[in-house]
Amino acid sequence: LMERYSLDILSYVSAESFPLVEEEVYATAITCCLKNDELGMADQILVAMKNHGLTPSQRLLKEIIAEYCRMAMTSSKEEFRLARLAKKKIKDSSGALSSPSQLYPIMEPIYITSRARAKAALTILKAVEKPLQSPHLLTSVAKACCAAGLWQDARSIVRRMHRAAIREVRLQQQQNANGNDRGNEGQFLNELPRLHRSLLKFCAKGGNITPALNFADDIQFLATQIRRQHGKKAMKAEMEEKKEPELLSSRLLMDISTPDSIPESDFSHAGALTALGKRPVGLTGQDWKLILIAASRGGHWKVCVGTLPFIRPYVKETHPRYARESLDSMSSRSNSLSHSYRPSLARLNKKYERIARALTAAILCFEARSQYAWAIRAIDDWIEWSGRRPRKEAVASACRVLAKRYRGQEVMALVTKVLSIPAMTAEDTFDPSDLDVQNDDSGKESDEYTYEKAIYTESINALHKNGLYEEADQLYEEGVSNGHLTWAVLQQEENHKDTASVKQKKQQELQLDLHGMSAAMAHSAVRVSLQKEIMRTQSSDDNKWDRDVIIITGRGRRSGEKFRPVLRPEVQRMLTEEFYPPL
Repeated sequence: LMERYSLDILSYVSAESFPLVEEEVYATAITCCLKNDELGMADQILVAMKNHGLTPSQRLLKEIIAEYCRMAMTSSKEEFRLARLAKKKIKDSSGALSSPSQLYPIMEPIYITSRARAKAALTILKAVEKPLQSPHLLTSVAKACCAAGLWQDARSIVRRMHRAAIREVRLQQQQNANGNDRGNEGQFLNELPRLHRSLLKFCAKGGNITPALNFADDIQFLATQIRRQHGKKAMKAEMEEKKEPELLSSRLLMDISTPDSIPESDFSHAGALTALGKRPVGLTGQDWKLILIAASRGGHWKVCVGTLPFIRPYVKETHPRYARESLDSMSSRSNSLSHSYRPSLARLNKKYERIARALTAAILCFEARSQYAWAIRAIDDWIEWSGRRPRKEAVASACRVLAKRYRGQEVMALVTKVLSIPAMTAEDTFDPSDLDVQNDDSGKESDEYTYEKAIYTESINALHKNGLYEEADQLYEEGVSNGHLTWAVLQQEENHKDTASVKQKKQQELQLDLHGMSAAMAHSAVRVSLQKEIMRTQSSDDNKWDRDVIIITGRGRRSGEKFRPVLRPEVQRMLTEEFYPPL
């Protein structure tokens, strides 16, 4: 524009001053303005284009729609960020959240800019001729609608794409029957699996379980139709007997129990359907995980209970007994099996890690709704299905909900059961701040935060918070005996340079080092250490306490507020209030 017509569009000239130029130049100018979020200038160029009697081409309309979809998704990210900041401010101002429903509140962004731009994309889409010839364009509009909370509009677009995919399958079947196999894979069948995953991610991000189940119904219906086209005659006859397929939303949103036979005989086929494309058409294990996350963030614990059986086949596929390495320990009957038909244990571990978050989401929802019985049942079933230890976050959440209901013995049984399962992979180091562990350290390097240490620490914290001190002390003593927790009593090292008086003084001192411990762990450490010292004194001949107790708490360098100690006031309060006579 500057070179040909000496026109600077960045100077914000009026629409009347635009000269008559080629339509391609207008299209390029509008697209560039939209890419740089100059909506006002893009509107002026479009008005000038109409004043000169030029109409936007189909290519220009598609480019405008794509840019509006991009801006809608960018605005949605900013709106979600503001919603998270607002939720954080509410939590900080009110302190601890009181009710279980406030424990994991739904992020409800205010859709203003994103919704306006998504609606603009929908409006322009109506002017596009034959939009079904552009699956990628429809995918962008559906994602923008979901990002802006326009669930019904997104669902209508998805259904149009599903109908087009079914027509593609029928056309391919006819071509195969006529011997004219051109190898067409189908544009919609290749585009839909990625779109399904993206839509469910948007639902999981905001905890919108109703749209997630509606999308699941549509995906299930599409998979059923594809099975009718590709299945055998017996399967076709069986499917034709069912007038209407069973909907997930009707099953999961109502108080209907999920029989054990349904997942493996009905819905599990949807995840294994690979039609003409390279990706599976239907609900996969990752899709079920996203539905569980959406239900968890929305607080729908009954939906979590009903969804867990549907994810069971995908969890069972990751069991270590199906690994290639397990053939070496099997009988000679299995030696005839080829190693190539079995995945390696590393591959199964990687597959399991991608789906393991589903259990964590369900247990967090059960914790928020105080459903301790379902939390225990879910963990037991998950251990049976996967043959592995559940994630730390899931076990910690189950311990918290059990401790809130004052079921200390069940917490201890859960910890024992989980730790009795052998580890399949080497546990990585873990940041204690991820589990909100308050500690008080003077700068001393902490030990590796292993799986076992995390489980013991979180269970002791939960028991201590709810006043179950005896169970907390028993778990601390068990963790120390198993080598997973640090023993608080310091062993006095003798130095050959020490005099006799110094050696005698060291023998008369009982030093307790509480560095790196949480407040609950420090309570248990002090109680257990003093109780053992009292028992040792009572078993001695003189039955007399003759040792000084030195408790090292640190200066608070790693506490929540730096150099504001947490352990020192807590230990002082415990010694004065929980011991008689006060120490």
